[in-house]
Amino acid sequence: MIVAIKKILKKYLASFVYFYRELGYKLFLIILLSFSVGLLDGLGLAIFMPLLDLVANPEKVVDESQTPIHEFINTLGITINFSNVLILMVSVFLFKGMMKFLSSSYQVNIFQSFIKNIRLKIITSFNQINFKYFSSADVGRIQNTFTTEVDRVSYACRFYLKGIESLALIITYVVLAFLSNAEFTLLVILGGALTNFIYSHINKTTKKQSSILVKRNSLYQGMVIQYVSMFKYLKVSGRIQVFTDKIKSQILNVESANKKIGILNSLSQSIREPLMILILR
Repeated sequence: MIVAIKKILKKYLASFVYFYRELGYKLFLIILLSFSVGLLDGLGLAIFMPLLDLVANPEKVVDESQTPIHEFINTLGITINFSNVLILMVSVFLFKGMMKFLSSSYQVNIFQSFIKNIRLKIITSFNQINFKYFSSADVGRIQNTFTTEVDRVSYACRFYLKGIESLALIITYVVLAFLSNAEFTLLVILGGALTNFIYSHINKTTKKQSSILVKRNSLYQGMVIQYVSMFKYLKVSGRIQVFTDKIKSQILNVESANKKIGILNSLSQSIREPLMILILR
């Protein structure tokens, strides 16, 4: 049973398993803080709706049970009027700001420790590498692992936690929307599930391009190392321009891979709303 659960986690939550292995219990605290920020953000924006209603209709008699957010405010023992709702909303966003600062500050310390530990592990492991293997290894790949790829892992962790924060915001809205209009909310969830198929294809393509980028970065790093170490020889032999042209060509290859990944990211962000509107039609 335990083995089966581990296989499922590795298959569907591979990123979570990796970050948990590196960060331990600290990951759960980061997730809790990120989730709290998203929850407060969603709650604050939800409270903003009755405030707009009060601004548009100041003389309107409010039915305190008409929406879940009205019921929530009523449960707190707060009379629904412009001043009270405004104070409540400001209080929620102030608390959200404090939680955001606490979350961000804690993440800075954890991420710096995370990067440090990865680099220390790489150096320790590298000291034990077999010399025969090293003599035939790709120096550029080693250099790229020591530098660029370590930072990319850190960025991946940041985006992963940002996604959790966004998930908390979505859950807040879905719950409130479901209590207000269950049928429409289910339709939106269905639409989200359908768009997931498209995004999964974009994600696979992005992963493929990311692997290409890693290889091209490694090759570029190796060429730079050779260029610097053999500069005197290249200068004397008159082959420096030939090698320089190769490096320039590789720079263009790296740029091409980065552009493709950037375009895929732009595509994923730009088609989200049109797809949902198209499906909800």
